[in-house]
Amino acid sequence: MSNVTRGTAVITGAGSGIGAATARRLSADGFSVLLIGRSRDKLERVAETLVTPRLICAVDVTSPEAPNAIVSALQSVELGPYPLQALVNNAAVFHRLSFTATSEQMWRDELETNLLAPVRLIQAMLPIFGEDGVIINVSSTLGIRPIVNTSAYSAAKAGLNSLTQCLALELAPRIRVCGVCPGLIDTPIHAFHTENESSENRKLAHRSQPMARMGRPEEIAAMISFLAGPESTWTTGSLHTVDGGISLL
Repeated sequence: MSNVTRGTAVITGAGSGIGAATARRLSADGFSVLLIGRSRDKLERVAETLVTPRLICAVDVTSPEAPNAIVSALQSVELGPYPLQALVNNAAVFHRLSFTATSEQMWRDELETNLLAPVRLIQAMLPIFGEDGVIINVSSTLGIRPIVNTSAYSAAKAGLNSLTQCLALELAPRIRVCGVCPGLIDTPIHAFHTENESSENRKLAHRSQPMARMGRPEEIAAMISFLAGPESTWTTGSLHTVDGGISLL
């Protein structure tokens, strides 16, 4: 394993998609990594690809015990004596339904995972952050410009965007807080993810994009890497759209 030069990064939803790509990128950047997710098997597969000290914590981020379990995991000798420097709130759920078809339970699921879980985790981790830490909330362009049949998800992500900017003011100058707002990324959160590249659903998804393709998880991880790195030390409170231009349509 390479030497750690940047402290420890905590990544939720790290078992696949953007979270897994971010874990690999931040490990390559010199962070030790704490991988958070519900599936131990998926987390272990991602952990095997990392080049710095790493640890997994298989927990549902919406569970009451999650914040304490994650804080306890950060104290493990397996991660080494590296201070917490970056928290990436990436875990998410997505439902696409008309407003009249949504249930209260679905709204609770969206708000718990996409907004309240980050709130609880940030509250639990603030006391143990190192100096010059950064919180990166992975939101969505739908939190800025919603589309039809995404009311619960868009509302939750809009709340996350507002939280990002409020905390940027409250936690400065010790901790920076930024948001990343992906567009349509080819990840397991979308039903068409496992379909063949030539399927009609995937072709339609590609055609709907100004760049004529969906984004890749690694392209979001690159922005997260920048925000967690030394070249963005005067960047806080910003919401960075990485969406291939779709929010302009």
